[in-house]
Amino acid sequence: MGRLKPHILFSLGVIVTITTSFLYAGEEDLIEMETFLKEQNARLLWNPVTDSGMITKKGSTVSFKPGASWILFDYRELKSIKKISRENGRIVIPASTAAAITSYFTRVEKERLSSPHVEVILIDPGHGGKDPGALYTHKTKNGTFTLYEKDLTLKVALTLDSLFRNRYPEKKIILTRRTDMYLKLEERVEIANDLEVEDYEAVVYISIHFNASFNKNAKGYEVWYLPSDYRRNLIDEKDAETEEKDIIPILNTMLEEEYTLESITLATDILGGLDAVLGNVTINRGMKEESWFVVRNARMPSVLLELGFITNSDEAVLLSDPGYLNKCSTGIYNGICTFINRFEQTKGFTQ
Repeated sequence: MGRLKPHILFSLGVIVTITTSFLYAGEEDLIEMETFLKEQNARLLWNPVTDSGMITKKGSTVSFKPGASWILFDYRELKSIKKISRENGRIVIPASTAAAITSYFTRVEKERLSSPHVEVILIDPGHGGKDPGALYTHKTKNGTFTLYEKDLTLKVALTLDSLFRNRYPEKKIILTRRTDMYLKLEERVEIANDLEVEDYEAVVYISIHFNASFNKNAKGYEVWYLPSDYRRNLIDEKDAETEEKDIIPILNTMLEEEYTLESITLATDILGGLDAVLGNVTINRGMKEESWFVVRNARMPSVLLELGFITNSDEAVLLSDPGYLNKCSTGIYNGICTFINRFEQTKGFTQ
């Protein structure tokens, strides 16, 4: 047998190291846990207090306790199985139990793929490269500091990217830029509209910005969405069959109304997420309507965020603090997760 690597399990702030190996006993093969996890591309979380484990894959969970004759699928479906056990201090799975877990993961994945769900989270950090966005230099008793909008938007976007990749390993998390590079507004929208998704797959588009004002007292965050009386062409007539051209305006109106509702819901959830995290540290300026270029040309639910005023001396101190920017990212993340949960539980707001 080759050298085994320890498997690190994280739970309740405790790290437990368990090594496993291939064992064979009785009438059925016993498979080492580490091998099973690698084959399934899954993770094992361990709770040393309850001496129980949880196998997770793409948002699905299988809970078990060594020596118990059951496993629990996603906290709602109990199944009798041959016991997962310890052999010489190592956790092993009977082949039939491993097959049952594999079958469940496969079934859930098929259901997920055929059900309306958010497939892509597209994050657009505003400005970049030769376009610094808003900038302002503040004087303090310790000297001066300058805030650049392009730097702040990228920091928030990169934190969001990390949070979403950990939460949704099965979804595509895309940033329009990951470095200090320049992108035209048209290029940002093209990245969104060129995504290839199925009819039951949704894309969520978030454009991140920071504010500036001649009024140095202006402060706070706000979320913008497309006004309901704005109309855009979501289906291009040149791509339609001849007999379909007469109904293209009707279909565009229907799609626009759907995306407007989804964008308002998305904006509401993000605003709530920011409010819960930032509290009374700054001002919740609410939701606004505007036909911003990146919003009006994206063929999907889309919002534009203004996360604070670079020109406000008090807010500038907050925005220069990485911890505060992390709070902004957390608020956005919580809001989008709320939107995704509602969207997927209602099968695209159809239930």
